[in-house]
Amino acid sequence: MYEHGGIYMDTDMELKMPLGEFLTEKAVCGFEVKGVPYSAFWMAEPKHKLAADFVAYYDQQNGFEERINTDIFSEMLEKEYGADRNSDTIQKLKHDVTLYPSVYFSQDLPKNYVSHHFNGSWFGGDEENTHKKMVNTYGLLDRLITQPDAAKSIKSIIKEHKIIDVNKVLALFPEESIREFLENSETRQSNAATSEITDK
Repeated sequence: MYEHGGIYMDTDMELKMPLGEFLTEKAVCGFEVKGVPYSAFWMAEPKHKLAADFVAYYDQQNGFEERINTDIFSEMLEKEYGADRNSDTIQKLKHDVTLYPSVYFSQDLPKNYVSHHFNGSWFGGDEENTHKKMVNTYGLLDRLITQPDAAKSIKSIIKEHKIIDVNKVLALFPEESIREFLENSETRQSNAATSEITDK
C-alpha cells in the first residue's frame, strides 16, 4: 500500500458498487460502527502518510504484540489525524484523509459500496456471529434515530395504522433502560411544570 497505493480489503469483504468516485481522493477509510474507524477497508495513493504511519507503527515494535490492527488504526486516526470517533459521519481529516460512515464500507445493506462479512473472531467469535449482528443492528437503530420526523412516523405506525406491535419493539430493549428513560422523562416534565408555575 505504501509503495504502490491502491485499495485494501479484508478477504471477507464484498464489493457491491464501483469505487470509482473515491479514486480522486488522496486516502479513504471508514467506520465499522460509531466509535470504531477500522482497517478492514481503506484506500490510499502511493507514499501517502496514512500508509507510512501504519508501516512505521509496526517497524517500531521490538517484538510481536498481539493487538487488533483496527485498534491501532482507530487510535492513530483519532490522535494523529483528528478523527472524531463518536461521529459516524463523513469527516475530512488531516493529510487529505476522508473518513466515511459505516453505511459505506461496513454494514450489510442491500445497497452500499462494501459489506464486511466477518464473525468477530478477534473478539473470540461464536457460531451466532454476535458481533456482526451487533454492527448491522446498530446501523438499523442509527438510521431510525437520525431519520427526520421518525417519532411522528412511529406514532402513526403504532397508533393509527397499528401494523407493528409496540410490545415486541420494547421487548428488544433492556428493562432498566426503559425504566431509566421513563423516570428521567417524569423528572423533566415535573421540572418543566415547576418552571411554568414559577414564571407565572
